[in-house]
Amino acid sequence: MRQPLVRRSNPGMARVTPISLPAPFGGINASDSLAGGMQPFEAIDLVNWSPVEGAVETRPGYRIAVDLGTAAPVPFLHAFDEGQTATIAASGGKLFKITGDVPAALQLGSGFNSDVWRPAVLGGRLHLVNGTDAPRSVLGSALVTPAWTGPADITKLFRVRAHANRLFFAERGSSSFWYGNLASIQGALTSFDLSGVGSRGGSIEDIAVITPDGGRSGDDDAIVFFMSSGEAIMYRGSNPGDAAAWARVGVFTATRPIASETFGGDVLTVSADGYAELSRLLPSGRSPVAGFGTKIGRLAASAIARFGRNPGWQLLYDPRSRLVLIHIPQTSRFAEQHVMSVATGAWGRWRDLPASSWGHIGDDLAFGTMDGKIARMTGASDLGRPIVAVGQGSWQTMGLAGRRKRVTSVRPIVTSQVSPFVTPLLGVDFKEPRRGVAIQSAESADIGRWDQSVWDRAVWGGADRVTTELQGVGGVGDFLSVGLRADTRAGAVRWLSTTLTIEAGGLA
Repeated sequence: MRQPLVRRSNPGMARVTPISLPAPFGGINASDSLAGGMQPFEAIDLVNWSPVEGAVETRPGYRIAVDLGTAAPVPFLHAFDEGQTATIAASGGKLFKITGDVPAALQLGSGFNSDVWRPAVLGGRLHLVNGTDAPRSVLGSALVTPAWTGPADITKLFRVRAHANRLFFAERGSSSFWYGNLASIQGALTSFDLSGVGSRGGSIEDIAVITPDGGRSGDDDAIVFFMSSGEAIMYRGSNPGDAAAWARVGVFTATRPIASETFGGDVLTVSADGYAELSRLLPSGRSPVAGFGTKIGRLAASAIARFGRNPGWQLLYDPRSRLVLIHIPQTSRFAEQHVMSVATGAWGRWRDLPASSWGHIGDDLAFGTMDGKIARMTGASDLGRPIVAVGQGSWQTMGLAGRRKRVTSVRPIVTSQVSPFVTPLLGVDFKEPRRGVAIQSAESADIGRWDQSVWDRAVWGGADRVTTELQGVGGVGDFLSVGLRADTRAGAVRWLSTTLTIEAGGLA
């Protein structure tokens, strides 16, 4: 026999529970179970939302800062401080230096075979290698070809790192690295063969430097050489030519980083093993580690499996916003970014940005576009187009596990200096969320919070502050997931919470 969802003891007044769920400021949880394993403040997905303290906020928009005039992708963008802040960019076989409060680009050189340069700073110069052209260095407004000697083909140097006041180079297809003299910016390079150090051989694919004291070039700094065979060889010391000043720390089983970024005293890495700190990754022997990307584990693994072989991955830290950004090139035209708040450890995703590389112009986060431009992340629109942010919170039983619940209305609580269009979303029992009616509203309400309202005792008396348009969003089920879509081009939108009105019934 069918029973009514709710027995009403007082005709004309439905016994319902108004409850306020926090916005998913804990970010994407792609590691725990969807059914009961996630906190109410976590998300299944956040696209173009950035977690902040106690809320989520639409990501910044972008504006074009400078046009390089190449109409080609910009795969290299690197800030360099030589007394005045500058940015070095590569596009269309050319190198540019970008300076000024109103950015202007000075062409430094042209005719290069590759725009994928690797940088290192030593002696007040930015040293660059790309594996197909002779190394270059930037000195003021000049692009210099340093007179390095040693390698039979100097154009094969494709990685460079500064360590212990020396430059260390990797040669394409070789198991040997090259290193310069102390503080040298050109001159003789000396070879150091690693073929007999590990047990598997292989050639060097990448170099990383770990600075436990936070980058102050102490005695505990280490340099790591990643081999194509799946080994990582770590040394400490300042002079590979002096056994008293050069010691092997160990040989580790590790996969080559797809992207890396020095952060504090460690190196953040993207690899086939996920997103993790190098100091955690090396001792693990490729066993799972609780790295900085643990919370986004499944999403990271999926991106690496699908797009890990694509060139152009990048990992960047933005000090101003305190965000770690991982650039994921999906096709030649499309990419997305996984973005983590260092303050909270919460993750989100950015999309709809025509980025091919990331860097800074001054203190501003910036990216190179697919068509030869440099864009600043600023403003509240994407070149006048609205930013579309879509988020879905975790699946929750609202404290009534196993009981059917009817949602009669969904009301998002947002703040903004403008009146954005917001659309509530409601998912029931792991089905695709349904969309409500888009409204222009930024009202607040004094409603009970999660774990503060008394379940099944709140009475809905008709004096609610939920708009008529929002009451059309409803559903019946055990697990519920609340989401929000925001469309804005005039100001940031901050999602604080969402209020539901629920009628609780019998067992599901």
